[in-house]
Amino acid sequence: PTLKLLSDVFPQMLSALPKICFCVPKLTEEAAKFIDKLLKAEDVDDIPAVTGEEKTFRKLFSRILDSITMTRKNDLPEVEHTFRNVVPLLDATIGKDGYFWVKYGEQSLAATATRRNKERDPNDRARIGFKIDAMIEYQNLSWTPVISCLEVSGGLPQCSRSKEWDDTLKLGLELRDLWAIAGDHLMGVDVSELVWWGLAVIGRKIRVYAFASSGFLFHLVLMYEAFLPSSREDLYSLELIYLVLKEYKKKLDETKNMISELSKKK
Repeated sequence: PTLKLLSDVFPQMLSALPKICFCVPKLTEEAAKFIDKLLKAEDVDDIPAVTGEEKTFRKLFSRILDSITMTRKNDLPEVEHTFRNVVPLLDATIGKDGYFWVKYGEQSLAATATRRNKERDPNDRARIGFKIDAMIEYQNLSWTPVISCLEVSGGLPQCSRSKEWDDTLKLGLELRDLWAIAGDHLMGVDVSELVWWGLAVIGRKIRVYAFASSGFLFHLVLMYEAFLPSSREDLYSLELIYLVLKEYKKKLDETKNMISELSKKK
């Protein structure tokens, strides 16, 4: 119905959106050989790590291995699932740089609270923002913008399809609010090329989403989906999920660089 309603203008609206791409990088030959050694090792600490990336990946490998070999590995509440299976990945990628701060724990998203209370009587009860599982702040600007959100849809085993859908919609609304608050801070500057990125965790799946806007068209796109390891047998999948999050971090860098440049123009 929406496509029919907008059939005359929909192609132009889509073409006005910024171009979005997500290309997972490949490992170097040396890095691939190092990971093969880790996969074959009885004890990962026996494998010497020389470069910084090798040390980072070996630590990640060890933490995830502990998680997937523990008792009750497939029966975890949301918080424990997050800290055992997701936090190590974010620590090894986004958490490596001092200008990003990953804030964990359910907390109110200020951008949503600002939108909800806009043009409201301050004497009325203030409305809080969406409760969010994790957010990523960029620390090098005075208004410390939140440039990404993470939604974890329950623990293990996987949540219902209904909760999965609700949390995906919620992630889209959160990214919309981040885009809107950036527009307010950068008033007078064209923010149409800004792309916001978010993560969703459903069971052992991690999904990367991109959000862009043009006029009144909001566009939430599933860019990539990868699986977390669940046992020794599929521990090799850690390589892909690590590369996916490295590319995700690259996209966050692109967003924060664009925000920094736009801040100079306002």
